[in-house]
Amino acid sequence: MASDRRGNPEHRGRVTVSECPVHRGEQCAPRHRVTTWPVDGGRVKDRCTCTCGRRFPVTADGAAEHLVDPIDPGGAVEVPPGRGATWTMAADLPPDAGSPIASPGVVPVETPVLHVATEPVGAVTREIKALVKHMVRVMHRAPGVGLAANQVGVGLRLFVQVHKGAAPEAMVDPEIRASDGTWTYTEGCLSLVLDDAHAPVDRPRRVQVRARTVHGEVVEVTADGILARILQHEIDHLDGIEYVQRLVGEHHDRVYGLMADAGLDVDCVPPTPY
Repeated sequence: MASDRRGNPEHRGRVTVSECPVHRGEQCAPRHRVTTWPVDGGRVKDRCTCTCGRRFPVTADGAAEHLVDPIDPGGAVEVPPGRGATWTMAADLPPDAGSPIASPGVVPVETPVLHVATEPVGAVTREIKALVKHMVRVMHRAPGVGLAANQVGVGLRLFVQVHKGAAPEAMVDPEIRASDGTWTYTEGCLSLVLDDAHAPVDRPRRVQVRARTVHGEVVEVTADGILARILQHEIDHLDGIEYVQRLVGEHHDRVYGLMADAGLDVDCVPPTPY
């Protein structure tokens, strides 16, 4: 979904405007709002970003607003309890040579860890940071635009995403606080690599997510379009929901038929449309 190629720049006075490498045919714009509270309780950072990573001040024309007021953690950031303090990578990760219906290093649909809600991370240890690095490698190798921890066999509430200039690359213990609008867009999944399994999914157009970074900061991201969809897709995974469960009508019937023909137990993915 992303590209490294930038379009031909257009000069307007002292401002250089270029075609966005993500939103082809459109100019870069302050589409997303990111507010960050440092772990030591220092100055709050507030900025807008384009999906490609270009940054804009929150005072820019057309700058994105948060859907609801961010929750200020106040003072030093407190870490909630979770499994992170005791978790190790010893036995959880799947082998690269895994299922024929999943990308290398990714567990396939029917794997129990994919179909139950994940547990809070809490403390971010060296082991958790090593897990994040592993997930980023698996995501890029696929290639994919996002990857949830339970897709690599780890039942922790954590995901990574490819647009790290627009929002944190890794988001720990994310929660959706608000959403707005409706947008239909085609999705697929690294845990279900079947021919023709991609299908249009209805989701909110904008979403506001609160999470922590691997550095301990608290962040609230209000995302639009492609980035919003990635965040929602990965948070669905963390809640035990596969994208196919959001399908309706003929797309549901077609994809569920493909899964059944591949020998998958479709009872593990009951329909859960918005």
